Amino acid sequence: MRMLISYQTNIRNAKDLQRKNINEILTDIQKGKYKNEIDELRKLGKNSNEFKELKNSLPYFVPALFKDNERKKDKLERTQYLLFDIDEKQFKEANITISGL
Repeated sequence: MRMLISYQTNIRNAKDLQRKNINEILTDIQKGKYKNEIDELRKLGKNSNEFKELKNSLPYFVPALFKDNERKKDKLERTQYLLFDIDEKQFKEANITISGL
């Protein structure tokens, strides 16, 4: 099954999104394509400038498609998924652990 998602090379770029098959993204993750960068992020500590720069340089994907390939709420074309955007702060505030999900 071919499920298309929106992909971009870094979070600062919300325009010119690429449409990719989700299996391609998952294969890259499974093969460790971003492992070195993720390991470095874990070492740096979230409050450092280096952390923010490295995190912002990583590619991102959104399980949705956008009109004109631009990531904006008013340009959402469609999604086949229910989306949740939960970060560590929200987990702590709700007293939820990842293992408890």
